[in-house]
Amino acid sequence: GLSYTDFSYEMVGSAGGAITDVDQKIELKVKVTNTGTRAGKDVVQMYYKSTYTTGGIEKAEKNLGDFAKTKLLNPGESEVLTLTMKARDMADFDYNDANGNGFKGYELEKGDYKITINHNSHDVVGSVTRTITNDIQCKTDLDTGKEIKPVYTGSFSSVNDSLLNHMIS
Repeated sequence: GLSYTDFSYEMVGSAGGAITDVDQKIELKVKVTNTGTRAGKDVVQMYYKSTYTTGGIEKAEKNLGDFAKTKLLNPGESEVLTLTMKARDMADFDYNDANGNGFKGYELEKGDYKITINHNSHDVVGSVTRTITNDIQCKTDLDTGKEIKPVYTGSFSSVNDSLLNHMIS
């Protein structure tokens, strides 16, 4: 919504480093200060961008990881918000072993993951990079603990052909 005041953001502490476990917690702290002349609230958003290799696992350009809203802040007042997600939240689904590592399912590919703090989906106010040195596979469901198995393992072109044939007949 529309705010009638202004805010500044400051990342508190360092949150860079390596990701070594699928259930590792990723936490960013942001100090939000009302720099305007009226009381107001603000929403802070945390996005992430996965590493991408041409021809590899398909991935979104940007993903929302978490968000938090401040309390009503008077002019000059600050609040530290904590935004959190688990590493597994950044996993992408590799239905056909596109990266050639012998695994079909959710995984975190090795590489750099840029995590940003944003005022909105476009305006970045701070960022950190987290690195994964070896692919991490998400083999079990976080809630049930059961093994995750891909339901569909064919190609998308065969699905499209099947749908087209069904529509024609």
